[in-house]
Amino acid sequence: MLELEIKNIIEEFIKKTSFSFEKIDISFNQDSGSYWVSIESNDSKNLIGKDGETIQSINHLVKRV
Repeated sequence: MLELEIKNIIEEFIKKTSFSFEKIDISFNQDSGSYWVSIESNDSKNLIGKDGETIQSINHLVKRV
């Protein structure tokens, strides 16, 4: 199950940072052929970062794993 593997990678990555999260959901979009990740966090402002830079960096690193 690729969804579970993606979720585990993201959870481990975020746990090694100073960000907190409550829940991570993964879904597959058949139309685009890509996975969508939803992260619920009380720290969303910092997790997203200025102009989305932090979340884009996380996305880049997770894709490399």
